[in-house]
Amino acid sequence: MRPIPEAASSSAPGGNKRRLSGPRVVLAVGVAAVVVAGLVMLLGFFVAADRGDPVAACQKEPAVCATVRDFVTAQNERDLEGMLELLTEDGLVNFLGIASAEELEQRLQSLTPADHIESVEINRVSLDGDRAMVVARLKQRDDEFPAVYRLIRDDGDWFIDG
Repeated sequence: MRPIPEAASSSAPGGNKRRLSGPRVVLAVGVAAVVVAGLVMLLGFFVAADRGDPVAACQKEPAVCATVRDFVTAQNERDLEGMLELLTEDGLVNFLGIASAEELEQRLQSLTPADHIESVEINRVSLDGDRAMVVARLKQRDDEFPAVYRLIRDDGDWFIDG
């Protein structure tokens, strides 16, 4: 095999190499940016569209949805006893990240009107025997954010466990 002559490997006329330069580079970068932006927007659309059907979700087990809504209401009303009635001991630690009822009472006292949750939209309920998982969207001020509740059933009643 003979090596390719120097003149043939250059970008000079008659050479066979094509380099992106000048307007070609700008065009290639621009197209790549548009493709990436389009993929990000498409992914965002699918995430936002996965809101589920709130009515269908709660038809599976209405008591699960009622427990979640009652919990949010108790939080909004700073109702310590109401919240404790809906939590297991593990729920206190795992879901709220606190160790005692006294600590929960302190947190409730520190809530401000800005902490009020305006609405709860339950998007999905998954049941597995005496366990349930609820995926919801909470609206607070102008923000919406997801929340996941894990519940267990004990003697027919549902409790938030994590």
